Amino acid sequence: MKKWKEVATSEFKRLNIKNGEIYVRNSKSISIEYRNKELEAFKEEDERGGAIRIINDHKLGFSYTSSLDDESIKKVINSAYEFSRFTEENANYRILSYDLPPQDVNIYDPDILDLSMEALVSYAERIEDAARSYDDRIRDFREILVKKGYGTIELYNTYGIERSYDFTFIYLSVEVIAEDKGEREMGYEMALSPFLYRIDPEEIGKIAAYKVISKLGGKIYKTGKFPVVFSPEAEAELLGALFPAFSGENVMKGKSIFANMLGEDIASSEVTLVNDGTLPEGVSTSPFDDEGVPTKRTEIISKGRLNAYLHNLYSASYFNTESTGSGFRTSLKLLPTVSPANLHLIPGKITPKDIISGVREGIYITSIMGAHTINPISGDFSVGITGQLIENGEIAYPLKGMTLAGNLKDFLKGIRIVGNDLKFFPQGIGGSTTLVEGLSIGGK
Repeated sequence: MKKWKEVATSEFKRLNIKNGEIYVRNSKSISIEYRNKELEAFKEEDERGGAIRIINDHKLGFSYTSSLDDESIKKVINSAYEFSRFTEENANYRILSYDLPPQDVNIYDPDILDLSMEALVSYAERIEDAARSYDDRIRDFREILVKKGYGTIELYNTYGIERSYDFTFIYLSVEVIAEDKGEREMGYEMALSPFLYRIDPEEIGKIAAYKVISKLGGKIYKTGKFPVVFSPEAEAELLGALFPAFSGENVMKGKSIFANMLGEDIASSEVTLVNDGTLPEGVSTSPFDDEGVPTKRTEIISKGRLNAYLHNLYSASYFNTESTGSGFRTSLKLLPTVSPANLHLIPGKITPKDIISGVREGIYITSIMGAHTINPISGDFSVGITGQLIENGEIAYPLKGMTLAGNLKDFLKGIRIVGNDLKFFPQGIGGSTTLVEGLSIGGK
């Protein structure tokens, strides 16, 4: 047994803590920032520490430490215990008390650990070269970032549950600037994976260049209701805005547009929305969540019908159901909350090109500005967009200075086709090219 576990076990016993948990994260990342053939920055980051959660007579105590030496562990446990004496009682507070086997998933690639500094720089060079060779209007780069990371998650509690896993990731991103006739635009592309072989620097550079070149010469189109085709990025942004409405924590607080609607049709029959923490090689795949609950595949919406909410142990207790393995921490300093893990619409078989070819007059949205302002309680939104006009099944010209307005319910009800180009993003959300009927576009 590791020393910190011995110390924690002893201190839990000394204080007669029956419901105690220690969550430990030990991770390291190395990143470079690169721009115009020059290495601009090198950064190493380490996160090591533990978070203590105690439930004492239905009262919650929480504390954390950046050190795992004996005295720090004792101190943080005592701090959490003292804090629990002064908090309000809540019968739904839970520590995992049943031991189910973690999922058998692989999110560890030793090839990432072996990447040298020279290899990281080479990736950045390949991104820049690919973008520059795409079009001579590529003039500058705001930043090229290459980052590798690895670490271990461990959890131990007073019910004897003890588990851990190792992880790796590689992340590449680029912000590229194009200029033509005095007009400047910026394009962005990224890739994230737990496995090195899934990353293609040349593809990242070319896609970023295509995105920024396709923005040049943008015009404002007329106001109206149109069929809208969302790019994978744009669809993922809306799914991210939707996600809080499916959180059991928000539902129990009355902060969801879909509260008390289980079993009802809330979307078109083309919509099956899945959260899958077991997805092979997924960006948010893990064998268990940050409460120790095995991750799982949950169909939130099944062919348009609301089938489930996502739960951590707290909201699962409130609804007298099981956790969906969705309790994750964004930091050692925070308690687990309901979070997405590879959230996505089940993709169809139609290509993006074929989706666009079926639209006589419509809008292709490539990015959304202000998606974080969408209200998950009312579902109303009015956000800025960039994209392109579709005429007679083909891209006509770029659009700028336009808005998309409506309600998340209308978005789900209007989905007609989900494409075959599913792509995942760092927030644990995936998107596909998606056709939605009858959305309101603001222009001139």
